[in-house]
Amino acid sequence: MDETEALRLETELATGLRLVLRGVQFAERGLQGRITRRPGYVLVEYRDETSGYFWDLDVLCRLLAMVAEHAPRLACGATLVLHEDGHLD
Repeated sequence: MDETEALRLETELATGLRLVLRGVQFAERGLQGRITRRPGYVLVEYRDETSGYFWDLDVLCRLLAMVAEHAPRLACGATLVLHEDGHLD
């Protein structure tokens, strides 16, 4: 089990929510990640510039910490966005 899978499982156990992790290439340069509450799961999208290798494990760790803090209270369809400067929309 790799580190990202272990983090995902740990966050799922802590929140009781099913998580889907997906690396994406955002058009907006300052975007680091996005958390979206969907029916039955939470989608966690993170900036993935190089397919097959996660260069920014710290970004994923921050996103999963935000899932643990915010996702249980998010309405279905709501999205949180993590920016490069660390602020959350």
